[in-house]
Amino acid sequence: ALTNAFDARGTGFGYTKRDGRWLRVRIDHVLAAPRWFAVSGAWLGEDVGSDHLPMVADVTRRQP
Repeated sequence: ALTNAFDARGTGFGYTKRDGRWLRVRIDHVLAAPRWFAVSGAWLGEDVGSDHLPMVADVTRRQP
């Protein structure tokens, strides 16, 4: 029952794997429990020299 941040608020395909066997696949995720966290945005970060792109999300804790 977790929310995938990119599915909820991202745009495009969200491919995080950039080379090798799993090229153009989203294998990195940010997950949030909707009862405790609201997702307001999700995107891929800039290339930092890895074979993956960073997955970034804006997540806010909900008040009890």
